[in-house]
Amino acid sequence: MRKDDAVLKSNIEFRANAVGVVEEGIAEEGERQKGRYETVSRIRVFEEFADGLSGIREYSHVIVIWHMDREDEVRLKVKPRGSIDMPEVGIFATRFPPRPNHVGASVVELVSVSGSSLSVRGLDAWPGSPVLDIKPYSLKIIRITSGIVAKALRFRSASSLLRISPVSVRVILEVSPK
Repeated sequence: MRKDDAVLKSNIEFRANAVGVVEEGIAEEGERQKGRYETVSRIRVFEEFADGLSGIREYSHVIVIWHMDREDEVRLKVKPRGSIDMPEVGIFATRFPPRPNHVGASVVELVSVSGSSLSVRGLDAWPGSPVLDIKPYSLKIIRITSGIVAKALRFRSASSLLRISPVSVRVILEVSPK
């Protein structure tokens, strides 16, 4: 570690307060699991933050940031999705939970809003996970018109596109170059 990095690291502390909680999410380990894109999750925003949802109905998708509170382990090298036939890669090249700060983020389809509860499709958080933030997804701010998926994940990623909701497919088609 460089000297400047050590100084910087010693001066950084991160603290966050949950703005809500995932009340319904992906299945617990060992339970029968639907795919992430078929699962409709419910997020309850705490009352003191409920006014922050004003205007959220205007969006088809939102970004949900949550704490992976059930994960204690930190690993810098993993096999994606725990698959033994995949090459080992660095944790930052995956969505795998044993991350240094245990923070998850997903772009999800906003299915409905009822009071201080959001129903979303595509969230890969467990029930009870603290929600740290919710942000609108906007093509004007986050616009990816093409991209590359790691070679080892290409086949799996292409097959997962078949499970994306119709709204997500519409968004992908809108941002694709002609």
